[in-house]
Amino acid sequence: HGLVCKTKQADGFYSCGWVFDVSYEFDFDKLLELVKGLDVVRLKAVMITDEGIAGFNGVESELSIVELDDAMDSRIELLSMSVINREQIESALIAASKRLGY
Repeated sequence: HGLVCKTKQADGFYSCGWVFDVSYEFDFDKLLELVKGLDVVRLKAVMITDEGIAGFNGVESELSIVELDDAMDSRIELLSMSVINREQIESALIAASKRLGY
């Protein structure tokens, strides 16, 4: 359904990444609120939003956002010291998006 999730655990870290196909468009404000609320060590994302393509880069509590020209899909990867609640975050990501052309 246009969504892939990969999880990994190594060296005391947990990582979880999602790839959404190009049919997903994220609400920038909802996405920003979601990302800011995550308790993770590291966050990387390239997301297609209603305000353009946004690159998110989070380390500890520092978050930077840049505008990008192009993206084939939306991707977000989280790195945490504790288990990541995959289902909860995935549901929140889906809730912050709409599918175009469906």
